[in-house]
Amino acid sequence: MKRIFLSLLLLTTSPALIVASETTSLIDTNEPLVSDTTQATIGRNVFRQKLRRKCGLTGARFAQTHTLNEWQELKEEGNFRIEIYKICPKTATVLKDDWIEPLYEFSKAYASDTGNFPSC
Repeated sequence: MKRIFLSLLLLTTSPALIVASETTSLIDTNEPLVSDTTQATIGRNVFRQKLRRKCGLTGARFAQTHTLNEWQELKEEGNFRIEIYKICPKTATVLKDDWIEPLYEFSKAYASDTGNFPSC
């Protein structure tokens, strides 16, 4: 599939671009495919739709339980999920692995020292 795409690309581009396309990747694999802002929006929606009722807190109350640095330290130490369970014990039965990163970005974006306020 990659060769077919590259062949089509080579047929439709100028000679200068052909050399560049052979040596560089079209997608930088080191960059995340979803931005932090998008992840925070997804995290806000996950909290609003899946966790808010079980937690008993609004998204603002949840995110503002810690500062930005505190959220970052929890994530680096591998304790972010545990902290979610401490703040919202009833979410243990519904929390999915796929939600951890978006919830982390949401928590960072609306931490108590950011001045941001979510709409959930």
